[in-house]
Amino acid sequence: MDEAVRLEPDIVTVWLNVNDVIERVPEDAYEADLRTMLGALTTTGAAVLVASTPRIDSLPVYLACRPDPPPDALDCPADDVSLPPPDDVRALVAGYNEAIDRAATGSGAIVVDLQDFGDAPTLHPEWISSDGFHPSTRGAEVIAGAFARRVPAGIAEAAAAPR
Repeated sequence: MDEAVRLEPDIVTVWLNVNDVIERVPEDAYEADLRTMLGALTTTGAAVLVASTPRIDSLPVYLACRPDPPPDALDCPADDVSLPPPDDVRALVAGYNEAIDRAATGSGAIVVDLQDFGDAPTLHPEWISSDGFHPSTRGAEVIAGAFARRVPAGIAEAAAAPR
């Protein structure tokens, strides 16, 4: 974060939450850390965009690591993993997204709502990489487009101008 502040960026994108959900970082600890980060980044004068947590309970890797994976599931990459049931995952994601909204509101950051894509792993499996977790090249393009649409008018042009 210090390096990002030192560079005095025009635009900063933040998407740091799926691993926190997996690690079950408490919502209040996640929010406190996010508030600190967003507060520091907004001091640069940059447009700070922070993504919400997308739907993850239908990701292929999540399904593969559940107690009764579908017959066509990937191999679960984790040994002795204990994933919460889908309802619990959706509740964790909702809590994180509420924390993201509060932290963004408090800092002036802009939320990029990845929940707008709905059940992307099911609706757009081509957006998910072969590891069943990360975005594919196409998925990264879609996410980048979601960020780009939220950049305030004038900022993108200024960021693109030669220095």
